[in-house]
Amino acid sequence: MRIYLGILFLLISLNIYSQSPKYIIVSSRQEVNELLRNHVIQYAKALSSGNYLCIVQADQKVQKRLQPSDSLDNRWKIAPALLQSRFNNSIYTVQVTDIYAFKQWLSKHRESFGVPFEHASSQTFVVNVLKDIHALDTLINCKSVTFVDKYTHVIADETPNSFQDFSVSKVNIVHDVYPELSGEGMSVCVKERSFDTTDIDLAGRYIYSPLADAEQSLHAGQMATIIAGGGNTTPKSKGAAWKSKVMSSSYNNLFPDDLAMLTSRNVWLQNHSYGVSVNNVYGAEARAYDVNANTDPSMLYIFSAGNSGTTVSTSGTYAGIAGYANLSGNMKMAKNILTVTAVDKEGVINTLNSSGPAYDGRVKPELTAFGSEGTSDAAAMVSGISLLVQQVYKEHYQQLPDAALVKAILIASSQDIGKAGIDFISGYGSVDAYKALQLVKASWFMNGSISSDEEKQITIDVPVGIKTLKVALTWNDPAAAAGDAIALVNDLNSTLIYKSNQWRPWVLNHYPHLDSLALPAVRREDHLNTVEYITVDNPAAGSYQLTVTAGSLATDLQNFNVAYWLDSADIFQWTYPTKSDPLEAAQPVYLRWNNTFNHTGMLEISLDGGAYQSVAEDVTLTNGFYAWTTPAGVHTAVARMQVNGIYIVSDTFTIAPAMQVQVGYNCTEEVMLQWNKVPGAQRYRLFTMQGNYMTPVMDAADTAFIFRKDQYTSSYFAVQPVVDGKSALRSESYHYGDQGVHCYYRNFIATLTSDNAAQLALTLSTLYTVETVTFEKEESGIFAPLHTTGADDNFLYAYTDETLQGGVTRYRAAITLQNGNIVYSDTAALYYGDDRTYIVYPNPIHASLQSLEVLTDGDNLTMVFYDATGKIVKTQGLYNSLFRFSMTDVNRGFYIYRIFRNGQAVASGRLMVE
Repeated sequence: MRIYLGILFLLISLNIYSQSPKYIIVSSRQEVNELLRNHVIQYAKALSSGNYLCIVQADQKVQKRLQPSDSLDNRWKIAPALLQSRFNNSIYTVQVTDIYAFKQWLSKHRESFGVPFEHASSQTFVVNVLKDIHALDTLINCKSVTFVDKYTHVIADETPNSFQDFSVSKVNIVHDVYPELSGEGMSVCVKERSFDTTDIDLAGRYIYSPLADAEQSLHAGQMATIIAGGGNTTPKSKGAAWKSKVMSSSYNNLFPDDLAMLTSRNVWLQNHSYGVSVNNVYGAEARAYDVNANTDPSMLYIFSAGNSGTTVSTSGTYAGIAGYANLSGNMKMAKNILTVTAVDKEGVINTLNSSGPAYDGRVKPELTAFGSEGTSDAAAMVSGISLLVQQVYKEHYQQLPDAALVKAILIASSQDIGKAGIDFISGYGSVDAYKALQLVKASWFMNGSISSDEEKQITIDVPVGIKTLKVALTWNDPAAAAGDAIALVNDLNSTLIYKSNQWRPWVLNHYPHLDSLALPAVRREDHLNTVEYITVDNPAAGSYQLTVTAGSLATDLQNFNVAYWLDSADIFQWTYPTKSDPLEAAQPVYLRWNNTFNHTGMLEISLDGGAYQSVAEDVTLTNGFYAWTTPAGVHTAVARMQVNGIYIVSDTFTIAPAMQVQVGYNCTEEVMLQWNKVPGAQRYRLFTMQGNYMTPVMDAADTAFIFRKDQYTSSYFAVQPVVDGKSALRSESYHYGDQGVHCYYRNFIATLTSDNAAQLALTLSTLYTVETVTFEKEESGIFAPLHTTGADDNFLYAYTDETLQGGVTRYRAAITLQNGNIVYSDTAALYYGDDRTYIVYPNPIHASLQSLEVLTDGDNLTMVFYDATGKIVKTQGLYNSLFRFSMTDVNRGFYIYRIFRNGQAVASGRLMVE
């Protein structure tokens, strides 16, 4: 019976495998979705003609109204860039309709193809070509294959280095107003190379992962720090979600990681700050990310847009159009991810940054954030902010938000930059972390679901005095087929209604021409994007209705999310610096604010409680910033802006020079730290690592601190001046063992002068309680004083010994303290050979581990080695006073050596070689 069932199963399997797909052509997305929803077809692909190629389910008959297509060739399976070049690649991505059938096919072609990777949930394989010279034709002729593209595995990090200004994206004010929102309890995965898990900014918060890359990179550490840095190395190394945990995953696999691997480690957000080549297609990788996003709707993937702004696409709809459609990688064409570009401190986007639209005209990138050196750090910034959104939502609702809701929140609360309205350069705007969290706390969002041909109404109450209403509708769309001409599957549409007024979403012209792509957005139905964005200026107070409608869906239900933001009129709010943002003296900074006034302002500054001094008149408030240079010295300061006769005053903030902490001495049991005096500072606060973070442990009135090493478990320390009771700029953190300081001295050196004397030099690290400095010389195994100097204001002490003789002479320095204790420096050995010096060592010598060293005057000398029979086994010239050479070319045993000068023997001895 078992044999019979096995044969029957094999016959059925072979029959399914051998069946040719039944292709039909359908003219509309609505009809395609109906067929998908009713399981008539298993696959649909949008063609450039506007029609859809569909594959009928194996157990379904082709209905009379559906026209079969029997005249297809297989070129429809090839990605545009690959079709254009028609070259045979060595590795491909392949999407299939039937995993089992494709594996059966591979088993028949095992000599031609290998499979290093399979992403089962998206029915995708990475296929290596072993020896098939017509590999592409062979692959597309497989009945299960529906898409083939070249697999890009040349990956680039998308910023050379990183430095952060959290004030641009308003993270600093979040840390000030909501200190409890730190990312604690949240986790993130950084997908690229591994980062240094011993970095003190990530101390104690690394999540082990078998997915981590074997190779580390500084870039990965920078991304992890922007997202989750603890601010331990320096205050500027504090991340947006500074108490979150961090996992690493290698970007050698460009496909999504296993969801169970991520979620079992509490990870529902992954940062991707890398790029590959520009490839304008909805490829297998893009589809895979959309599949994963639908499998777990809480999983949020954030990608950098890329640094390929000067690259011109060579394939697809936007081929040959400079300045547009150059996102770095087809995975960034996914619908259910966030793609981020970068702005500098003044909100300007670098022309090197990649721009949209996506291959099918969708708005990409969706958002911007600070990242003046590239888009990598901008993506990391948004990842950190998104963790805070996840945290505050989870605290309020005891569950994670859908990724599409996080997207809606960030878009609705974003700030328009650059050209007015949405565009293919900056997307929907620049992220404002403070507004995003306020939106969540105010519950200005809704979640819903909708079925085919249904309409949903959502009420948004607008109070009096609102300048702008912003509404974002988002949803995680079902994955399209790889290679689809249009990626949208479930098309939702929205209209905002108030009384007799209606507002449609903003829609860009995506026609493939420079003039069209640069046109401003217009209001109309959007049948392309999975984000619909509506704004209303100066809305009247009242209840607005957002109508969400669906046509024919490919699924029974489609979940959606709505978030909205209300900008009050005539509001000015300082955002930087806050009371938690100490500034460095004599440095350029940007004073920042949020503003809805239509006026200019007058900026004034008060220092140390004094009268306000005018800084600038007619300040353009809509810019949101003013560039200012802080004064030298130590101050408390307040900024105020006069707007329409009203004064708006900032928090009081501190200005102070940067602190420089040095190690005074590093003795066996005790350490002394010292730092520059900051005029005006009443005291200094000492920090050290306790647990995962730098923590204040004591205040000092002096500029030095002495402690026993066993008092603290960490070797990292920092100092912060306190001015008028307020914390000023904290120093960087210093490891007291890394400054090259010994016990009371930095170094002791002995050098040979040109007239064969010994020059001795001692550099002290501190003058604290130092009484005298004595130079000593070893004679007959005992160190004897050469010269003593009383300590003064100098750190450098020197002495010349003119009694140097040939051989090895050892020196040291003795530092006598006021309490009578003596600290000795390391010993310095000076090698000097005169015409009577011939020293050979080590003896015996381990030839495989040691070099033989010969000390002479180095003047025309030759060394000859003889074995026990008198046979010469080695001859070596001696070319300088201390000459080293290998003895690995002689056998173990006893040897006689002679040293010759001008053919005359001047020295001899025995050498044991082990």
